[in-house]
Amino acid sequence: RVPPDEDIVLNDLVLGEVEWNSDDLGGDFVIVRQNGMPMYNFGVVVDDAQMNISHVFRAQEHLMNTPRQVFIYRALGLEPPTFGHMPLILAPDRSKLSKRHGAVAVGEYQKRGYLPGGMINYLSQLGWNDGTNQEIYNIDELVGNFKMERMSKVAAIFDKDKFKWVNAHHVRLLDDEAAERLIGAELVRDNIVKDASGDFVQKASILLRERVSVLTDAAAELRSIMAYDIDAMLESEVAKEHCESGAIRETAKCIVEAHASGAMKDIGKDPQVVKDLAKQISEERGGVKKKALLVPYRFCLTASDHGPAMNILFDLLESVDDNVLCDVVPLGRRIEL
Repeated sequence: RVPPDEDIVLNDLVLGEVEWNSDDLGGDFVIVRQNGMPMYNFGVVVDDAQMNISHVFRAQEHLMNTPRQVFIYRALGLEPPTFGHMPLILAPDRSKLSKRHGAVAVGEYQKRGYLPGGMINYLSQLGWNDGTNQEIYNIDELVGNFKMERMSKVAAIFDKDKFKWVNAHHVRLLDDEAAERLIGAELVRDNIVKDASGDFVQKASILLRERVSVLTDAAAELRSIMAYDIDAMLESEVAKEHCESGAIRETAKCIVEAHASGAMKDIGKDPQVVKDLAKQISEERGGVKKKALLVPYRFCLTASDHGPAMNILFDLLESVDDNVLCDVVPLGRRIEL
């Protein structure tokens, strides 16, 4: 039975001192159903006591269960554990987090290409920080920096974009071996390569490590990097200015001549080839520089106005072998087009 007009004072590790009066609990409460099945509050007390649980950390929505559980502990002659009621994680609209907001199983995030370190890093900072501006941590740093008094009392917001941003940092922190293994597996899964090994996979993985936020973006990003849709580029709005000015035509002429002379044979091996060719194009086009030089140059060789450094791209293209399943347009074919 619940004693009348008795104060229950709890020194919560997150919320501080919390106080209830027994008269506000609604009177006596059921601990066992008629069929013999124990109710939640009774079950967790017995279970925790048998496991010698010393600290209970749970969501703040369980706070109102605590005074009833304290009375059960006392009735059983047991010392209640130390409680800490942590803030909830809410959706961006501050409603309860649900599947439509991203509340899915951890395994689902793994399938979506999130790394364990990225998930732990992001979730650890929902309701906690170490008092600094640091946002990216490895697990050892989190363990070393964690102090219970830094827990927030207010609800945290689950931000999918921030989660992806944190994960992107952890992708970039992968060493070469881990990048090849994890990103290579994605390339196999998406029929980019037969096996997650070899020179091409190694180079592609190191390149993609710097360009994707989640592992599952790797295949689409690689296809985009290696694509050469020259017709679409020429018809695009971004290329219009350079087509109308004749810059693309003049640049293409210089590139074709350089290729015919053998000046581009080491473009994927020696970064200086790209620089020397740019200098040559600048001279032949009357000394143009910066955007007027580099944008048409990249358009002609990659059919895009963005992407990795061209010497890195052509080094990757030259490593293509029988292990590669996707369409690849080599330098020679690009010159013909």
